[in-house]
Amino acid sequence: MHLTAGSIFYYDWMLTFDDELHHLWNAQTYFTLLLLANRYFTFFTFIPILVLEIVLRGNAAGCHIYSKYRSFQGLISGVIVCSILIVRTYALCNKSKKILAFLCVSFTLIFGVATWASPNGKKLQTNIGNGCQTLVPQAVGIRSAISWEALMAFDLIVFGLTLYRIIEEKRGSHVSLNELTRLMFRDGAVYLAIMALANSANVLTYYILTPGLKGATGSISAHISVVLVSRAMLNIRKQDASRGASEADEESSGPIVFTSIHQVTSGMEEGVVSTTADATPAPESDAFALRQPPGESYASKVLPVGPSPC
Repeated sequence: MHLTAGSIFYYDWMLTFDDELHHLWNAQTYFTLLLLANRYFTFFTFIPILVLEIVLRGNAAGCHIYSKYRSFQGLISGVIVCSILIVRTYALCNKSKKILAFLCVSFTLIFGVATWASPNGKKLQTNIGNGCQTLVPQAVGIRSAISWEALMAFDLIVFGLTLYRIIEEKRGSHVSLNELTRLMFRDGAVYLAIMALANSANVLTYYILTPGLKGATGSISAHISVVLVSRAMLNIRKQDASRGASEADEESSGPIVFTSIHQVTSGMEEGVVSTTADATPAPESDAFALRQPPGESYASKVLPVGPSPC
């Protein structure tokens, strides 16, 4: 399972590396550092997991240390992912202090429950013949399930706030299924839903599978969360860059000036062709020109203006 999780992560890293270069490395902000930490903390700390899985076969003491390291790596990775979700939801909700406080308190409580329910302090039996496979008894499995359920609850809270924001944005207007799907991809709601589904699948393993397979998909679930959060943030950065380029093109093009048929005809009779630099704008009935008011960008017409519904 660890090999599968690693394959998913490193393959996605290669696919998105070009986007990372264009949209993360040239943006010097603290949030960008957090996004890079999400990618490269896992990138470097997961390599020892893949190596030790093979090297420590047959070493019970080494497998116990390996299990501790794996739990620590997953914990830090989860904290980074949740921090990104808090900052993103805070920005999505128009930087509402109430939303930020609610998310921080929720995360603190959920993190406390997850830490309490985690069996990290217990030395579990290990099947060293299968590469440090931990055997999880039913009672310990239930506590571990509670830990994952707490993290899943936080994903659902962020998903609910994101979905509420989308619904409020389109309240009173007819929205097709395709448009709703596009908005959910734009704001990351689809990624959050997939993360919650992956975590729920891992929770089920603690309740229904044998001791050797309980939590077997935990590594995959954790790395799917890292990948999807990274994808969601890169997608948002790409949309922002595209929108900025579109606005710059509109501003540089300037107002379009049309001359009337009479002006062009007069110029031709005199042997001079008028240019837009010295042409006199025709009356509105002749020109049919759509002028953009000074200081008003295309984005201000298209994007919602005013306080966020969150």
